Amino acid sequence: MSGKEDAMEWKWLLIDGVIFFVGTFLTFIGVAEQSDGTTDRVRGKMSRFSAYRDFVRGALAMAVGKVMVYAAVFGLPIVAVLIVRPVAKPWFTRATPTPTIYVAPPVYVEATVGAPTVFYPADQCVNRMQFISDVTVPDNTVVQPAAAFVKIWRLKNTGTCLWDESYSIVPVGGEAMQGVPAQLGGRIGYDQAVDASILLVAPSRPGIYTGEWMLKGPKQIFGLGPRGDKPFWVKIIVR
Repeated sequence: MSGKEDAMEWKWLLIDGVIFFVGTFLTFIGVAEQSDGTTDRVRGKMSRFSAYRDFVRGALAMAVGKVMVYAAVFGLPIVAVLIVRPVAKPWFTRATPTPTIYVAPPVYVEATVGAPTVFYPADQCVNRMQFISDVTVPDNTVVQPAAAFVKIWRLKNTGTCLWDESYSIVPVGGEAMQGVPAQLGGRIGYDQAVDASILLVAPSRPGIYTGEWMLKGPKQIFGLGPRGDKPFWVKIIVR
């Protein structure tokens, strides 16, 4: 027998004891009042006691049954709502935070315009240049066949990009004269000039030779003119 059934049995025993005590008390009172009491009267009172007891037990059982029915009908749905609903759907909804989008600032390089220093975004600068002079071997200089010489151009940075070690002189047309790309070196800002030099070797056959050159940056090859599409050159006479 389970603990719950034990508890119910004890409750009924307690109720029976109370009813029995009350009925016995009333019976003895009735017997005392009837000095010539008979067994039939005692049995009648005991019969009424049993009827009272059965009535009380039936009424209590009916009341308990109704309470359990009401609890099952009304209580279980409420408990189910209280327990299941928070799991299936929270009582409140937290607002989803808006993600923060980080936009990296542009990277700037330094270009010097005399003084003070001016900065330009590296991805927005423009490469432009201006020819200043031939420092060595001006046009139509006579050179012996197969002779080595150094050509130097003085060039000015007129764009908004900083020229650094990533910039070099490259051949783009004409006679290369065995010249190979050469780095500018240093850091040349806006309105600053640089002497760009290259080692060349004159052709072995007599004639007039012209070699065309431009500057190469990280993103493009550029030269003279408003659009930066014109080369600078070296022109010699071999004889």
